[in-house]
Amino acid sequence: MKSSPQSGKLVEFGPYGFDMALGKLSKQGTPTRLSGMPLKILQYLVERPGEAVSRGELQTLLWNGAAYGDFEKGLNTAVNVVRRTLNDSADRPRYIETLPGQGYRFIAPICVKTVVEEAAAPPVLDSSSRNQSPPSRFQWVIGAALAIAALGGGAWWAFKTKPLTLIDGSAPSSNRAANDQYNLAFHFLAFQNDIQLSRKTIENALELDPHFASARLAHATMLVIEIYSGYSNDGNDLLRAEEELHQAEQARVGSDDLLVTTQAGVYFAQGRLDRVPLARLEELSRRGGDPTWLVLIRMVGGQIEQPLAIMRERVENNPTNGPSRMFLGELLRMKGDPAGAIQALQRVLQQSPSFVPAAWFLTMAYLDAGKLEQARALLEGFRASSGKNYAWRHAWAILLAAEGKRDEARLAMDEETLKFARLTFSATSSTADFYALQGDRTKAIEWLQLAIARGDERVTYFRRNPRLATLRDDPRFQSLLNSLEARPK
Repeated sequence: MKSSPQSGKLVEFGPYGFDMALGKLSKQGTPTRLSGMPLKILQYLVERPGEAVSRGELQTLLWNGAAYGDFEKGLNTAVNVVRRTLNDSADRPRYIETLPGQGYRFIAPICVKTVVEEAAAPPVLDSSSRNQSPPSRFQWVIGAALAIAALGGGAWWAFKTKPLTLIDGSAPSSNRAANDQYNLAFHFLAFQNDIQLSRKTIENALELDPHFASARLAHATMLVIEIYSGYSNDGNDLLRAEEELHQAEQARVGSDDLLVTTQAGVYFAQGRLDRVPLARLEELSRRGGDPTWLVLIRMVGGQIEQPLAIMRERVENNPTNGPSRMFLGELLRMKGDPAGAIQALQRVLQQSPSFVPAAWFLTMAYLDAGKLEQARALLEGFRASSGKNYAWRHAWAILLAAEGKRDEARLAMDEETLKFARLTFSATSSTADFYALQGDRTKAIEWLQLAIARGDERVTYFRRNPRLATLRDDPRFQSLLNSLEARPK
């Protein structure tokens, strides 16, 4: 068996290098992003090349023996993140082998080198300091101090022995276990699109540190995302999200990117667009930050070309970003290109087969293209796993109405589904589609008025929407859209 690498060593395997002192992974000298639990797993396995590492050992490593949320699912996700980062495969492993019923083993040949630091005058140590950490650790102590200082921390952080980091660069907790839960929540969201598990994992972080402001903001955002994804129809969740936003605002000085995006998400969901910090959101987008909320705000304002350009660039730079590709598809549909929308949304579901919001948007694109059979096949495929999801139920009711099955459609669009529809801009306006298909012009107009009152000003789309065709000769419809067009921009 190979000897185990020790701290202060550079372990090389394939094109990768792992600096054991810094906890940094690189590929052919270029830093590779890996953090949180996946990073811990890789380091633990690399330190034990050729050895079987049980899942119980990894549970102790990651959760200190306690299982927060779904441990099995969390560990599987973290290991999969490591494999994706290394371009590895469970079926044909080059680095991490799965041992059925046992755990994992690092199987790649390794080369261990001593990390050579730049020459510097050695410090003079007195007898009381000879047992301190080796000089190789000093690099990242300074790095930690600078990183925390940039976040507004005090000078005493410079004496911490290890940097505290969050995957999105937000201000961390002093509780490492809380930070790990925060990072794991983002992995659940990014790689599994498991919105509910992500929210529960954020709640674990808040249980570990109730004063964790970044987790408080992330939890507020997750409450909004759960509604928009059809997992909740409780309007009180938006009030709770705003309360958590205010708690986090009071707990920190100034603002950062997470605060800005949370403000945008909460106020957008409430239909209070005047409260959205639009200038800061635009500045964040110019700096390369996540432009999703900005795109949504522009989209409901009736803009298409600028948001479309933003999403095209984002998808080109990050082809695996499902939400960006999903909204790219919706923008193409709004523009009158259902074929392009279908292609984009099918690609999202190819990557994330259980992603209900993408299925909702794809259903609308199929209906725009007159492909009712494909829409039915899509939703039938989701029935077993998502039949209780409000977004699925909403799309299913619209499909039944489009098929002319009015009685079934009326039963499907029940009061619980309508409660969901009142909370999300896309479903609010599409409920007008539903009633137009049902032949109830008055209710269709009422739902369109509600959508507009919540800030939906997509006049061109409303005029183009084929499911609103029966309203085009209705004076109330024309008056409503003419009034909307006359508003100052």
